[in-house]
Amino acid sequence: MAASLMFLLSFFLLVARAWAGIDRIPTDPNYDYLQVADTNFWELVRTDPYFHIDAPLLAAVASLFPIDHQAVAANIVVHLVWSACALAVFMAIRRSTKSPLVASSTGLVLVLSPWASQSMLGNYGNIRWPILVAMLIVCSQELLSTSPRRSVLWASSATAALTNPLAGILVIPLFVTWIQRSQKCFKTAISVLSAPLLVFIVNLFLTGGSGHSAKTTWLWSGAGLFWTSGQILPSAVAVSGLFLFLFFKSKMQEDGTFGAVLLASALALALASYALGGIADRYFFGPAALSGVGILLLLHSLRSEVTIRRFLFVVVLSISLIPAAKWFSVFPWLRSGVPWSEQVQLARRECEELRRVSVELVTSDGITLTNPVPCVVLASEDR
Repeated sequence: MAASLMFLLSFFLLVARAWAGIDRIPTDPNYDYLQVADTNFWELVRTDPYFHIDAPLLAAVASLFPIDHQAVAANIVVHLVWSACALAVFMAIRRSTKSPLVASSTGLVLVLSPWASQSMLGNYGNIRWPILVAMLIVCSQELLSTSPRRSVLWASSATAALTNPLAGILVIPLFVTWIQRSQKCFKTAISVLSAPLLVFIVNLFLTGGSGHSAKTTWLWSGAGLFWTSGQILPSAVAVSGLFLFLFFKSKMQEDGTFGAVLLASALALALASYALGGIADRYFFGPAALSGVGILLLLHSLRSEVTIRRFLFVVVLSISLIPAAKWFSVFPWLRSGVPWSEQVQLARRECEELRRVSVELVTSDGITLTNPVPCVVLASEDR
């Protein structure tokens, strides 16, 4: 029952946040993703800069719908995947803490992240980040438990590897487990690292081990609070939380280690994202979500009076809701374009009246055009 409520609440919040852009095709990766996925899914997977199946798979699902409804379908499918990620976090944290309150709060950290507003909500091109966060939390919880389930470890690591090139970050909880137990864990290591290692080797051949050829590495003048806080705050929280863990480790329950692992992973993910891609809002989400969940776990694990611990937990949670409220709805980059369904209807009339061969439509930012959409495709979907 609690799991169902978590999923439904997450889905409702995501739809509410992205409602203004629900009938738009995201500017990046644009509509050509759906066009290619409709006819040649594996070609889309193979021709991307690095191997991943997340965006191609969601685009393929959305392409099954009539073209009028593909923007809405893509948004809904993305929201469902985000909700599943929030549910995975909820389940992992509840299994570790036995607290529905802590589990629910950490699940909401995912769906209420303020840094998802610019280019992530409803965008199948950036679905890899909530998936990575959720799988890292699931995998960490299993590794740190007294009886890790290898099937869950393999499934979570494989999902992370097939959707995100930075899935190698899973080595952090594995290393902590090895240090803690001081025993051989070869089979566990194979379960966690086999898929990420295989995909890493494939990506080495595809990209040469490099990230973007052109990237922004310094905050520009007048970057504003959204960009500055997104670049600095998650890492600052992770570092502060790790110091808190080191100083008060003796006063923390076992969940404190779980929180520290997530904070270390947040810092590593932030550094890796910056090294490979520079400054971009989509790179803020993962470190921010992991830092938020890690801090909440640290506070929950403090060996203090229940009243004090709950007070600190609620205070931190309440403060974190301020930016979530400020940047709740999607930004103009995801909502400025004319609704996709309206554009398709107008494009059909253009094809008929002006005898056009193809038509370019506008994506979510209201400026960027799609590749030409053949009129024969528009006509075939007119039903």
